[in-house]
Amino acid sequence: MEFVSGGCLWDQLVKNDHLEMSRVLFYSAEMACGLEFLHSRNITHRDLKLENILLDQQGHIKISDFGLAVETSFGEKITGETGTLGYMAPEVRNAVLVYF
Repeated sequence: MEFVSGGCLWDQLVKNDHLEMSRVLFYSAEMACGLEFLHSRNITHRDLKLENILLDQQGHIKISDFGLAVETSFGEKITGETGTLGYMAPEVRNAVLVYF
């Protein structure tokens, strides 16, 4: 991956105390496109969090840290606890199986 000079989303929140709604919508749209790309190739990230969303010099996002990512097939069960506890959805944290 190329160097990205904008830090991560966590850095932006700490530095600015908040994000403008227009930035939230922009980052959300870019994350949705990135996740759609990954999912179209049967890749599940499993550790998406502010620290793993990097920003380039133009302010576009780069999804990073694929250390916990897995290849999956449609309908395949993904088991096991992975990711960062504070960012986990309650149903994942409470060990409910999720189907993709």
